[in-house]
Amino acid sequence: MVSNPHEFRPASRLLVPPYWGEFGWELMNWQGRIRWLLHEAGAENVVVTYGAGRALIYRDLAHHADRHAELREISIDALPGDANEDRRVDECGRTIPIKQLQDATLDALQRSEIAVDDAMILWPDGCGRLWPCDARAQRFVDWSQPRLTEFDVLLVPRARQLAPQRSLPDEWWRLLAERLTAVGLRVTWYEPPIERAVDLLARSRLAAGGSTGGLHLASLCGCPHYVWGPGAAHRWTTIGMTNRQRYETIWNPRGTPVRYDPIGWQPTIEQAASGIVSALHEIGRGAGGRLPAATRRLQWAARRQVARLWARSAYEGWMPWRIRELARGWRV
Repeated sequence: MVSNPHEFRPASRLLVPPYWGEFGWELMNWQGRIRWLLHEAGAENVVVTYGAGRALIYRDLAHHADRHAELREISIDALPGDANEDRRVDECGRTIPIKQLQDATLDALQRSEIAVDDAMILWPDGCGRLWPCDARAQRFVDWSQPRLTEFDVLLVPRARQLAPQRSLPDEWWRLLAERLTAVGLRVTWYEPPIERAVDLLARSRLAAGGSTGGLHLASLCGCPHYVWGPGAAHRWTTIGMTNRQRYETIWNPRGTPVRYDPIGWQPTIEQAASGIVSALHEIGRGAGGRLPAATRRLQWAARRQVARLWARSAYEGWMPWRIRELARGWRV
């Protein structure tokens, strides 16, 4: 009855449950994998479910060239804990057992009158394991939209209760917006739902904020972004990537221009404003930059190839660890 995307096998009926992890993980390590699996599937009946406000992520699957799916939005408010990577944690930061999450999800599906007994369910595996963001394992949709830029900077505050030390107060953001406006920049704010956010990303020269899911959405929308967060000493996931690697290469399948700044979760307004102005000049839409666009793209492609080599070895364990560490340390 149940499976996960790491143990996929064709079935007559496939059911995709709503994702219980973080928004960024849903964007970069789930929805692309589901799209890839449906391309490979031989199922006659496919049902894809998702949480409130996530319809845009899966909308194309209703009319996918390879496999059509029935799409259903369901409430996941009753799931225990808070999203953390591809799993959930309780108020003390302890990981909630996968079986408990599966049981709660099944209850939510049944309350929505979705049959589960005869389906192969593609569960998130909840262990922090990554899928490569390329055609070997995932398929991504281009969510960019042609728009005339109306704003210079789209501010993307982190708005989660989990790990509050990573968030900045509303007053800090207000003062940052005032500082940017005072030097003649047109500033606006990231807003849900996803459709609205995608529209704002299309109309902005640069998105900016501390590491958060809205900036991973910027990557898939082709909007250049400036991101601050921890430095190379902080490693993420089971392959131990840095946040710079996450944004610039490993979780950047479209090669969207990114400038990652390891100034921590709590930069000063002066640090953030200076970084934003510099990023606008270097990578913002319409900016000349210090390097020609073709040169920047070649540099990104070279870094991307090294990142892919290192990430693949970490996924599959075929490269000696000393060489892996050398590759990981390049441009971190």
